[in-house]
Amino acid sequence: MPLVLDGAVAGWLRRLGVLRESEAAPYGDSVALAREAAAEFENGVRVGILLQQLGGRRPGALKELTTPVAKLYNWNLLLPELREYGVYVDADMKVLIVAGDTDIVVDVVKQLHVHAHSPGPQGGAAARGDRSDRGAAEASAGIGTPPAAPNEARSPEEFLAICLHTQLHSCSWGEALQMVGEPSLRRLSRKLAHGERGDHETAVRYLKLAFAHCRHLVALCGASEANAERALALLQPGLSSTEANVALWTSRLLCRIASELTQRGGQAVLWLWFSRPDGGASAMIEAWRAHPELHSAGSLLPMVLHFSGDNVEQFISHVLPQLLAEPTPYLTFALELLPLLSATAGMPSYIRYSGALQYLVQRALHVARLPYAPPLGRGRALELLAQLWSSFPDELQTIRLEASADAVAAAAAEDGASQDAASVVLTELKRGCRDSDFELQMGVHVALFRLLDRFASTNHPAAPALFKALAFSLIENHHEAGARHFIARNFQLTLMQQPQIPVGVLLKPLIKQVTLYGYDNSDFDFFLTLAKHPSLGLRHALLLLQFLGKVCLNDALHGRVGSIPFLVLVERYHTSEMLHDFLEIFCEQALSKLLPTEPGGKSAVDGSSIRATLCVELTAKLLHLQHTEILNRVAPAVLAASQQYLQLRGAEHPGLAALLGFAEKHQSQGSPPPQKQGKPAPALRPRSDAVDNVDAVPTGRKKVLPPISPARSPKAGGATKAEAAPKKSPARARRASIGGEAADGPVLLPKPASKGTEGGRQRGGSYAAVKGGGYGRPSPGRRDPGSDTEATAAKPKPTEEQRRKLREDRAKQSGGKKYAAKLVDGKAAATEAQRPPRKQAANGARADRAKKQAADAGKKEPPRPAPKLSPAEQKRAALEKKLNAAADPNEVPVPAGLAVKVERKETQVRVVPPEMGLSASAAASLELMDSIFENALGINILKPVAAEETRLKVVPEKRPAKSALERKAPLQPAEVPGMSSANMPPNETLMKRAAVRKKLEEEERVRKEKERNAKLARRRKEVHAKLLDYQELKQKKEEEKESKAAAALASKKEEEAREKARIKRRQEKNKEKLMQYRKSTSSTGGSSSNTLGGTPNPAAAVEEAGTATAAKAPPAVEGSTGLQDAPASGSEPTEAAATSPNPEPAEAADDSPAPEPEPEPEPEPEPAPPPEPEPTAEPAPEAEAEPGGEADAAEGQAIAADSPMAGDES
Repeated sequence: MPLVLDGAVAGWLRRLGVLRESEAAPYGDSVALAREAAAEFENGVRVGILLQQLGGRRPGALKELTTPVAKLYNWNLLLPELREYGVYVDADMKVLIVAGDTDIVVDVVKQLHVHAHSPGPQGGAAARGDRSDRGAAEASAGIGTPPAAPNEARSPEEFLAICLHTQLHSCSWGEALQMVGEPSLRRLSRKLAHGERGDHETAVRYLKLAFAHCRHLVALCGASEANAERALALLQPGLSSTEANVALWTSRLLCRIASELTQRGGQAVLWLWFSRPDGGASAMIEAWRAHPELHSAGSLLPMVLHFSGDNVEQFISHVLPQLLAEPTPYLTFALELLPLLSATAGMPSYIRYSGALQYLVQRALHVARLPYAPPLGRGRALELLAQLWSSFPDELQTIRLEASADAVAAAAAEDGASQDAASVVLTELKRGCRDSDFELQMGVHVALFRLLDRFASTNHPAAPALFKALAFSLIENHHEAGARHFIARNFQLTLMQQPQIPVGVLLKPLIKQVTLYGYDNSDFDFFLTLAKHPSLGLRHALLLLQFLGKVCLNDALHGRVGSIPFLVLVERYHTSEMLHDFLEIFCEQALSKLLPTEPGGKSAVDGSSIRATLCVELTAKLLHLQHTEILNRVAPAVLAASQQYLQLRGAEHPGLAALLGFAEKHQSQGSPPPQKQGKPAPALRPRSDAVDNVDAVPTGRKKVLPPISPARSPKAGGATKAEAAPKKSPARARRASIGGEAADGPVLLPKPASKGTEGGRQRGGSYAAVKGGGYGRPSPGRRDPGSDTEATAAKPKPTEEQRRKLREDRAKQSGGKKYAAKLVDGKAAATEAQRPPRKQAANGARADRAKKQAADAGKKEPPRPAPKLSPAEQKRAALEKKLNAAADPNEVPVPAGLAVKVERKETQVRVVPPEMGLSASAAASLELMDSIFENALGINILKPVAAEETRLKVVPEKRPAKSALERKAPLQPAEVPGMSSANMPPNETLMKRAAVRKKLEEEERVRKEKERNAKLARRRKEVHAKLLDYQELKQKKEEEKESKAAAALASKKEEEAREKARIKRRQEKNKEKLMQYRKSTSSTGGSSSNTLGGTPNPAAAVEEAGTATAAKAPPAVEGSTGLQDAPASGSEPTEAAATSPNPEPAEAADDSPAPEPEPEPEPEPEPAPPPEPEPTAEPAPEAEAEPGGEADAAEGQAIAADSPMAGDES
């Protein structure tokens, strides 16, 4: 924020020498200081110089830094000196200065200016700079002289008027008094709402000045309640401002006034002003709606606590519902208020016993259960319930909800037990997880995870219930990929943060679910988190290993991904005996898939398929873990599978051969495990033993032959049941070797495919007897390492060039050219039986050549000497060096016959950019420091800048060939003319052109960069404006949607009310007509009913009543067809009487007059629309009838059916 001073104050500072002319720039009617000068005023250095110029002593040891610590130190030294001049800076003002508020610094300088120009200690009206004439005119007009400072005011109106007069440029003292003296405060509200010509900085400075002298204002307000109410009313328009900073500083000022007045015992007047309909609460809600960016600042909502005090419950239950009648804004405001309430000391117990907590819970439950409420409102309600439970967990458990308030929860309670509020909240959150709205579901899940994090860290009893609810939600959402991934990711985060959560409860149903419905890559991230969780036990780890093992062996897409958590589990529990048994059986079953089902047939898994590769890869990964216990269990299974493959196929499997090599390598490198009781340590084969034949075992050792297992059945795939039975026993013996235990020597692990002369392709010999036929066949692409590994390791490693030559030689030898001479000479006949195979001999020769080449490569070639330069080249090189090092290359003489060529190339240099505005010495220091750092540490502190490097190169001058006539005799050395400027190459011109071109390119680059930045800034403004328009349009649409829904509901209710009134009027009209009919029939005497066989004849009564009445028919209802269907003769009964559900007995009809037909109970009357339709026999739908008026409607319809006068209605 720039530091702006009045013109008079800036001129005064220049005259005192505190401010230089170059440090001040015009800023309208004021003066804006440069950045360096403003920084020195903020940290107090220039203020100390000003105090020294005014005749005081400058505080010593002021720090010239601009850090907050330096500012605080300097102003602590300046405060005693400022008090001598009548300038008081309290702790709050000091905090604002340290935070970078320049307005307080400007106010301090102005007060010093007033004090310097005042004639006495109480003067100051004549020292107001450009306002001195105006103040004198106002004093002569009878308005009065304004105080010198706000802390000299005698009333709240005068205090705020001097603040307005000081900070608002166009506001005189008389205008300020008029603004604060108006009852309606119209002009003051307009100033604060719209600023001064659209500029709100003056209004913000006005509020900051009042905030700085707030204690004097509080002292004035504490004199009487009228002063306090007037001061609060004068500050209230700031909350209605369209500028966020004005509303922010108004709320800060009001909070500070309320805090000071509460300490003085003025809480009653605060609540009275805050709770009135047009008071502070309404203004605060208006600012809360208009400025969403202030919600995170935390300055609006503290007004509730400061002004409510002990009336928070009344504010929540009475004042706030009147200001926010709609449920969604009310719940949003309550959500933002809850953290403030929970963080206040003593507030949780207060809202528990005052009833505010119960009111919030019931209000949120009511909105969450409304079926027609929008998803946004129900989501806010559920979020508020979760936040209430998180903020007040102990208080919520003590609240009991009645059955009327929570009918759903009471019906779900077991054994009729009453439900506490926490259980009701959990029930509602569970119901929200199954809501049809996706956004509402995600919001409820986030709330549940937050509750789980909080309660799990505090060991709350509700944490297991929350974990169970989320686990079931994860299992239930298997068909919703988006929801399932969201829940799984949140579960990962929770499990990484909470190590005490029991993950075994979740593991079994999760594995069952993914087995049935499938899995994807994200599931394996979840499995990896479960595998690393501290609370995962061995039993559940084996369950997870079993599932992951199936995936690793059978799934071509996710096999390698599944091996990551599999190996993590193996590494974690590698010392467990149960894991060793599991891995041994698992490897046997996995490798059995590589074996053919019958000799010469194909294996269960094709050797070239991805499944075979997965089997070999997973076994190799287990061998590379280099755990001796696991190696001793897996290596025998690998050797047994290899032997069976050899026996059945007569050839070696390449994958099994590689696994045998891995096992031998790690066994030779590893150390034997410690010897246990009753079990000797497994003996390892010596590293230097190269066993070519088992018969060559030295004497004194017992020859131990590995067993050759019979071919397994295709169903088992591994060990038979008889073989596997002793392996599964608890006392299973650990096999220390492959074939057995040596009596007096180490067990020899035979190396596969030795190149002895007695093995090979023949099936005879002792080697073949042990290994089986065809075991000596070398595996393709596999070469035995040399026996003397230590000597090989001692040789010098070949260089990259030597390795490249070796690869070229091997490529030439593998092309089949080694047998060309034998084919030409006819020597390709079959070799004798005692000779080694051709391939084996070729491999041996290749190994010898490789050793010879490696030995030759160990000899280092002497470095080649640098090429010698001719004398002419040496001279040109020296001249080039001299030209490039010279400050002005034109001053360096160039001999004849040589020309200077300018070479340019693009490069990058690290220089200080000119935008930093550093001096030349500072820039050179930074560049030197950058070069030092680059040479010493390899790092740079300056960014590289694209530049053009220009170098001068001396080349022989090209001259056109001359004819024989033009050729002259060579000149003598004395005849050579002197070098003149006309004969020299135009180096100076080239340099100037290069400099001009470079300058133009730099200007073009700067121009393009400015255009690009301006375009980007415009783009950002446009996007921001579009975003604001979109948000405003979206909010308007939501409000219109809510208003339309409310209007539709209201119209529906009005329609129902009109329908009920119409039905009631119709019933009353029918009753009146029935009474008239009864009176007319009773006046005719005994002739009103004729009987025939004891059955009443209504038709005769109708004839006697009159032809006009009998001609009209009543509405047809169920059970009665109407009087228009009655026969003309009076001797036959009517159809209505015959079909009546309750006919009277015939005996009763002989002794008594004909009874009136009883009304027939109908289900519900059909609501008559405004134009009454034709009579229909269908009953009205139950949803349209009032629950309390069903009996009346049925009675009215029955009367209308039996009444002959009802025909008038039709």
